[in-house]
Amino acid sequence: MLEVRNLRKKYGDREVLSSLSFKAQKGEIVSLLGANGSGKTTTFKIMLGLLQADEGEVTYKRRKLDVRKIGYLPEERSMMYDVTVERQLVFFGKLKGMSEGNINSEIGHWLDKTKTVRYRDMLPMQLSKGNQQKIQLIISLLHDPDVVIMDEPWTGLDQSNIALFQRVLDEQRKAGKIIVLSSHQHQQVQDICDRYLYLKDGKIRINVTRKQLENDRRRTVRFVNDRDLTITRDQAITKQRNGNVTACIVQDEEKADALLKKIRSNSNVISYSVAPMTISDLIEALR
Repeated sequence: MLEVRNLRKKYGDREVLSSLSFKAQKGEIVSLLGANGSGKTTTFKIMLGLLQADEGEVTYKRRKLDVRKIGYLPEERSMMYDVTVERQLVFFGKLKGMSEGNINSEIGHWLDKTKTVRYRDMLPMQLSKGNQQKIQLIISLLHDPDVVIMDEPWTGLDQSNIALFQRVLDEQRKAGKIIVLSSHQHQQVQDICDRYLYLKDGKIRINVTRKQLENDRRRTVRFVNDRDLTITRDQAITKQRNGNVTACIVQDEEKADALLKKIRSNSNVISYSVAPMTISDLIEALR
């Protein structure tokens, strides 16, 4: 088990992390979400040993997390652009203590899996952003780490490569890896993660599993209308407007049905739907 326990960090008088704690089990993908400045990057830096916490600790199997057991996919490109793909994969493998034979075997495996074999002797600067991101994925997984940290893993990917990344993440989960990732792409997070954490002002304000969210009796009622409506008054926990789309989070299915009946009878409503809660709904409700 990976455990982040009571992390505190200040920059001057500004407290970036305040008693931040969470756990991740073997074979679990955990999302660490939050607006810019919420403390995600600081948390990752502490987990990676790049930054010292003022208080608290990060442990894996009840011991201090060994950075050699971590795979890291950063948000910013961190490759050597004047070195071929293969040479730098060899370089990163050696940094992680891999043998030459193991490095060559794993490079072949991952280039084939990510459909990047043709780029083996090319420079990263010659590749598209999506293919650069796939090479970064290989670097993070080449040494078969126990814990994988990913910062915006879907950056620069088209839909087919997003699907490829999802398959790889699912395989890593089934292999028992612990994955902690951060992303602003909530749909991908919703699809792949087992637990959702949301940071605000250095504290975890949402900590919910996929199963808990699926079993949540609250519902989101969305409808498209051509002007403001008053029919949702006193029924909604939150009411969000995005253009001409109104989204209301109501307490349970019964109230959702009651609200839907009112919406159906209103001539200003163009279309409507009722859906289970999503992680985006939870975050909007928190705001």
